[in-house]
Amino acid sequence: GNYIGKHVAKWFEGVLHSGMVASSVAAVGDDDTPLWRIKYDDEDEEDFNEDELQAGLTMWQYETQGKWTGPSDPPSHPGDE
Repeated sequence: GNYIGKHVAKWFEGVLHSGMVASSVAAVGDDDTPLWRIKYDDEDEEDFNEDELQAGLTMWQYETQGKWTGPSDPPSHPGDE
C-alpha cells in the first residue's frame, strides 16, 4: 500500500509524538526490509519498519479518533498508572 502522507503517532518518554510518512526508503542490503521515513511535527525524523509503521498508524487513529483497530486491547497511556 501507499503510506506516504499518512499520519502516525508514537509514545516516547510519556509524550505522544505525531508525524507523517514523508517517504519510503528503498530496502538496502540482503535483509530487504522496506522502511518509511517519518517526519514528526517537531521536525524530528525517524525510519519505521512495517511493524512500527502499522503500530504508528493504529496509534494515531486511536489517539485522534478514539478508534482502536489493533489486534489487542488499546494500550494504556503512560499517564494512566
